[in-house]
Amino acid sequence: MIQPGKSFEVFINPPRAGTFIYHTHMNDMPQLSSGLYGPIIVLPPGEVFHPATDRVFVISRNGMRTDGELLLNGAARPEPQRWIAGQPYRLRFININANNTIIVNLLR
Repeated sequence: MIQPGKSFEVFINPPRAGTFIYHTHMNDMPQLSSGLYGPIIVLPPGEVFHPATDRVFVISRNGMRTDGELLLNGAARPEPQRWIAGQPYRLRFININANNTIIVNLLR
């Protein structure tokens, strides 16, 4: 466990490029529902992350109950997204609900 006010460094060698997450494994439900998680984006060598067109959406819940309000990137009422017609975007969706609820279902 990492004590309050202390730090811990982790060095990893990702097996491939992609979208990953970090999250707690201690007191899972209270900590996950309190926001102890986040995205890790690993890019191939030479590729650059462009915040204007590379969009990351982390979906979670506020609190431990299955009916807790949904959060998008930590906000119950996120700022509107600005999109440009004809502009290609890369969307990364991460569902980090502590109760394994499916929030996003992308169908063809």
